Parts: sequence; C-alpha cells; structure tokens
Amino acid sequence: MRLSFPPLTVTWATVAFALALPLAECRAQATTTGATQVSVGVGNSEPLYTNESTTSIDPVAAPNADFVMFSTRARNLTHAESDPANPDQNGLEDIYKYSPSTGLELMSVVSATGRAPSDGQFVFEGSRAPAISEILPDGSYAFAFASDAKDLVPNFEQTSLSGNQRQIYVRIPGLNQNVLVSVGSSPAGTTGNVGAKEECTLPTIALTGTSPTRYLVAFTSTSPNLPPSSAVTGSQTRNIFLSTITVNNGTASASTVQKLVESPSGSLNYPALSGNGRYLVFQTQAVIIPGVVSDRFQVYLYDLKLGTFELISRNSAGLAANGHSERPSISYQGNIITFRSEATDLGLSNSGAVHVVYDRDTKKFSQLNTSSSGAPSNGLPYWSRVHPNGRFVTFSDDGTNLVSNTTSSIAQTFFKDLVKGTTLLLSTTSNGTPGNDVSGTDQQQVSRSGLLSVGATGFTSRSAFATFASAASNLASAGVPSSFNQFIFRSPITLPARELRQGGRIESPADIRIMKVLSRKKGAQVRIDLTLFEVGDSSFATATATSAMATKIKVKYELEIRKVGSRNVTRRTLTRNRVTISRLTPGRYSIRYRATATKGRKTIRSGYSPKASLVVPSA
Repeated sequence: MRLSFPPLTVTWATVAFALALPLAECRAQATTTGATQVSVGVGNSEPLYTNESTTSIDPVAAPNADFVMFSTRARNLTHAESDPANPDQNGLEDIYKYSPSTGLELMSVVSATGRAPSDGQFVFEGSRAPAISEILPDGSYAFAFASDAKDLVPNFEQTSLSGNQRQIYVRIPGLNQNVLVSVGSSPAGTTGNVGAKEECTLPTIALTGTSPTRYLVAFTSTSPNLPPSSAVTGSQTRNIFLSTITVNNGTASASTVQKLVESPSGSLNYPALSGNGRYLVFQTQAVIIPGVVSDRFQVYLYDLKLGTFELISRNSAGLAANGHSERPSISYQGNIITFRSEATDLGLSNSGAVHVVYDRDTKKFSQLNTSSSGAPSNGLPYWSRVHPNGRFVTFSDDGTNLVSNTTSSIAQTFFKDLVKGTTLLLSTTSNGTPGNDVSGTDQQQVSRSGLLSVGATGFTSRSAFATFASAASNLASAGVPSSFNQFIFRSPITLPARELRQGGRIESPADIRIMKVLSRKKGAQVRIDLTLFEVGDSSFATATATSAMATKIKVKYELEIRKVGSRNVTRRTLTRNRVTISRLTPGRYSIRYRATATKGRKTIRSGYSPKASLVVPSA
C-alpha cells in the first residue's frame, strides 16, 4: 500500500505500511523459553576464579536493542586462553557484549590496539559496571564503565592518593574511541588526561541530544580533585558528579565535571538517570532537602531541568520513610521508580523488606514482588530494575509463593508486567525447572552495580528479555558455577499486546531505525515502530480495557512528524503499528504518536508518547 504525502510539510515520496501481529494472536500473559548461558568461552567452558568477585557480574541490557554487557575475569570468551591472538590476556575484569546474532565481543579495549588493558599498567581490578545508552536510529550508541586501567586513553596521568583508582570512561564503539569522564584538576607539572585521585564508581548514562549527539553521565566519587575541588573536604565526602559527552565531527569529548549531590557521611550510592536525561534517582542518608533528616537510606529524585530535589521514599505525612530504601531504578520519562525498601509506613501491608513501585503521576506506592494474583512474597527481595518503557520490571526474590513451581527459598529472577500485573519466573530451564542456586543476587551480598537487568528489542517491542547472574548449575551449559562464581544468563520474554486505556501514558518514544541512506541527497528509508495496543467492547463500558475482552475493535495511531526549523507538521492516522517511509529527506525531525479506538460516539485515546529525535543524513 502506498500513500503520497502532500508537499509543503515533510517532503516524502512514499510510505509503505508493514503488517503488525493480528490481535487474535495476542497472548494473555508473558511467556519465556527459559534461560540461556551467554558467558560461554571458546571450547564450551568458562574458567573459574575463586575469590570475592564472581566470574561474571554486572549484567546490563541495552534499553532498546537486543544485546547485553557484563564484566568478567574469564579470559577465553573470544579465543582460547593460550592463543596469542586472544585480545583478553590480563586475567582481570573486562567488559563483554553479547548479542544473539553476533555472539560475544570484547568491549573494554585500548583504542590503538583493540586489546584489553595491559596488566603491566598496575591494573588491580579491571573494568566493570557498564551502563548502556539509548541506541540511535543509525545504530550508534555509547556505554559508560569504571576502570582502573592506565592505558585506555592516551597520556593518562594518575595522581592517586592511595594507589591506582577506578576512573569513569565512556566508549563510543562506532568511533572506536574512549573518553575519560572523571577528569581531575591538573596539579603543577602534569599534562594530558589527569584522573580523579580517589575511586569513581557506579556510572549511569543517558542520551540527551542528537544534533550534535550528547550523552549525560553521572557517577559517584570521593575524589578531592574533581571540580569544584574546594567543595570536597575529604575522603569521607561522597558526591554525585555529572559530565556531558559531545560527539561532533567524528570526535567525542567530555565537559568539565560538575558536582550535583554531596554527602559528608559518605553514604550516597546507586545513581540512575532516566532515559531522557532529565531525572536522576539515588539513595543517601545525607540531608538533601532542608528539614528532611533520617539515619536510614532514602531514595531521592533530582530534576535537572528545574534544579529541584524530591523525596521519593516518604510516608503519607511527607516525612522520610522509617526503614532503609535503596537500589532505585527509573523509567524513560521518570514516572515509574522501583526500589527495595524496609520501610513499613509507605502505605503497603508489608512487615519487612519489599520491592516497591512508585508512580509519580498517581503519587502511589505498590508492592512489586507479588504473584500474578497479587499475593505478597513470603521471602526477601534483593534487586529490581525497570525498563525505560515503564512496563517491564525484573527483580530477584527468594519467596516460594510468587509462581507455582518454586518450592525452595533460593533467590530467583522474576519478570513483572506492570500493565497486566503478571509475574513470570525467568531463572528456569527450558522445561520450567527453577534454578538450583541463587539468581539475580549472590550469597556474599558484595556491593554490586546490579545483578540483573531487563531490556527489549525496542522501546515499543513485545520481545523483551532479561539478563542476570546466576550460580545455578542446572541453568549452565558450560562450566560449573558456584556461589562465588556466577555466570551470565539471558531469558527471552514474549508479551501480549498492551490494553488501551483512556488517557493511558506512553512512557517511552517510538522506535526509529534508518534502514538505508539513499544516494544523491534523497534522504533515507526509515522504519517507525509503535506500541501494539488492543481494545474490545468491554473497554467502552468502563473506559478502561480489561483482560476479558469481547469483540476486538481496531486501534488506530495518530502519528506526528515535525521537521525541526519548519512550522509544518505532518499528521497521519495509521491502522498498523509500523510504518516504513521510503524517502525521508535530510534534516532533523521530532516524532510522537498516540493510540485511539472508537465505538459509536465514544473514543478511548491514550496520551502522547515522548518525542523521538531523528537526524536523516545526506548520502
């Protein structure tokens, strides 16, 4: 089917619609085919290192692409350990990428050599804690990580107070470039890239601009030589710092870091940026808002646009919660926040620790670690991570009543569909047998950047997946894991279509991919994917969709595409949730959409999605 768009708006030649899945094929709830080990070495093995660090840790999923990253001490994930061509010979933690289509790839490399940092550079720990940005329409992205390597950037100078310390780096794979983010003030006699004097940890990254491309990075540090140096009084003062990475004319550079939050007690951790880069959540015991004092960790949100703080873990009186609240995660627009809490005054029925979901629109808390029928877990929570789309959450818990086939109190990894309310076990074999050892946590409870994550092939996709660390031997296909030596696993998830609700929020933008750049400045072939919604007769009785739908009613999509610099906006109504534009002329565009369904004189309409940015290059 071809449609011609009128001139004087956006100059398109043709538009072709791609078929979406028929609503009749929508499943009632999420399903999985079981966990697959991704940290598998050459020769179908992974070496074990019996020490405090697990063999493979820090798994993180790309927010809108089908790959994961993790850090590992294994040296045989790309070539046999004894092979001179093996780029990973340091025996320390390095960062790997796994994709179902391309397999494993070493990512924390020295740009000049393509090899892992040398252990001859006084590397004590290695590279870890990756954080992945949003994937741009042209497939480019960046990731941040912490490393105590000295040869990741040229002319690096370490002025550490107590030995070599981890720094924060951003790598742009498409440019084959590493950028030092934690740039310290330069003492007399030093030149080049001067690192922070003290440890820098827990990076988080968000895409904040596309013309030029800009990434915002946040991290924690106690270093006294990060600007403004005069504001940092000693090694017990922990701060959250921000820096912007700008990619322009094929080169990336970092801005001077700025201090955002200061905690004199040193108890400040786990910063997480929203996907749009506007909000930052974190935990601390410090006094962040005047008058809000607590000896327990509290979760706060900082609005980078308004420059204001908000106490998230608060009771009905607006006071700090009466128990520790920690390990927050946040959705793309910052409307959904998850965290672990021991507080008993958040309006929930818990008497102990729980996973909490906070909706900033409704100002309400709900318990995350419940069964599909709503029964609260009878076990302990560990970690939770929300996907940018605000619908998917993965969490770890050792409760035995969350799904029917878990009977022993071993921590497992679960998936929660916040729209449907269903809970799915992910740390399972293909035949549904739960993992026989901890998943999504570790028995030593060493501080990590996280031991699980959730991703999807796109913000709007129904093909989600989770990645997690596990010591379960019945999940492993190679090696013999233990509580000290965990492997990384990936579980695919298939979800039903989302039910259309009146005024329902679309938390993340449309997925946009440049399929082909055309010659002679004709623009590009671009594919746009939207969230698949469904609605039925019963929805119009209450203005809210239900799982027991009658006759299916067609959902339509109102798509708006604006060319930046032009007053004209192209608006089209689509009957499918995917559109391919054959010729989109060069320029910068903003794109948003909403879903509608009509029965008689009554219409159900969602809110608009956030705007997505698209830069169409000239050939």
